[in-house]
Amino acid sequence: RKQMTIEINSTNIHIACEIAEQIVENHIGEGMVWQEREDGSEGFTEDAQDMFNEVYGIITTELERHNR
Repeated sequence: RKQMTIEINSTNIHIACEIAEQIVENHIGEGMVWQEREDGSEGFTEDAQDMFNEVYGIITTELERHNR
């Protein structure tokens, strides 16, 4: 089986973030993922952030593994 080479760059990092965010929203539910912060910005809930970190780590690990 031929190994596919994937270059890790800012575009791939952005795509990995987008995929991880979509997985988190799909798993938890969009209404339960986001919360308004004191400064008026919006961010992940603690549970959503934990899940995002885990999923993002899996995605980037696989991208790096296929980049060897």
